[in-house]
This record gives sequence, structure tokens and C-alpha cells, in this order.
Amino acid sequence: MSCRRGNIESYWRETRTRHRERDARSAHRGRSLCIDHAPKTDFNAAQPLFRRYLELSFVDSTIAAYMEREGIEYLYSFDDDFDALDGVTRLDTPDNPFD
Repeated sequence: MSCRRGNIESYWRETRTRHRERDARSAHRGRSLCIDHAPKTDFNAAQPLFRRYLELSFVDSTIAAYMEREGIEYLYSFDDDFDALDGVTRLDTPDNPFD
């Protein structure tokens, strides 16, 4: 069996298109869909976090930079890489810790 690059690229293009269409249909039905872009300040603040914490992906670092800028301490996530950060309290259960 041979695999040609064009086939893989067209597969990913079709997959992305299907996901976009599904998301657009969900948004049209009134489901919440929000795509937000990180401001340059968060992007710049994420870079040293990414270099310092080997556990964090750049996306995680950008989330951490946003949280720091907004003064947010708590984060619901199953990603335990956030545990490396000082000042971030990761919540990973559906229980409300404040009850």
C-alpha cells in the first residue's frame, strides 16, 4: 500500500472542513461557541513561561499568561501540567470546592 502526500493533505482539509461545518451548525442552533485570539501582551508574556516550565505547551503558557493578567487563580482542567505553576490552582473534579 502506498501513501501519497496529496491524499493526506486532502484528508486533513476535509476533516478540518467537517469540524468547521459542525461548529457552525452548533453555533447556529444556539450553542455557545467562542473563538478568541490572545492579545500580543499575553503572547509575549507566554514566551518566558514556555521557556521556564518544560511541562507547559505554548498554549498552556498563553492560558497562564492570560490568567496572570486577569488575576485569575482557579482553572478547571484535567491537564496536570498546570500544577507546575505558582499562583494557579487547578480544579479537576465537578465538585465545587467553595461549597
